[in-house]
Amino acid sequence: MGWIKGIILGILGVLIGGTIFGGIEMATGYFLGFIALISGAIPGLMFGYSTRDKSKLPRALIGAVLGFTSILFGYYIVYQTVEIPVKYYWITLHVKASEAMSFSEFMSAIVDVKDLLFFAIGIIESSVLGTRDYGR
Repeated sequence: MGWIKGIILGILGVLIGGTIFGGIEMATGYFLGFIALISGAIPGLMFGYSTRDKSKLPRALIGAVLGFTSILFGYYIVYQTVEIPVKYYWITLHVKASEAMSFSEFMSAIVDVKDLLFFAIGIIESSVLGTRDYGR
């Protein structure tokens, strides 16, 4: 299988993994950092399996980028959909985070050290799954 097919499947994995990450946060109301592991693993696995006969270094790098993108996409889904309370004089308005702050401000406000650890492990996991040989 070729690089193009691998990248297409990897991008599909990004969409699936990011949607799972964002969907679980929206369903529970909590950021569960360990879901980043699943979100990062899905595109790495899909890309790695479809390019299992190719060179390992490019597969590891592309797998890591896909894992990073998947987790970041999950955060972006939440950024676009979650409502936060904003005080305006004596009333409290509930607006989407994307209407109240930039994405970088949103990430600074919600991501702590524990989340960064899961983020890093998810990227490494995607890279490792992107380089496995899967039976060949």
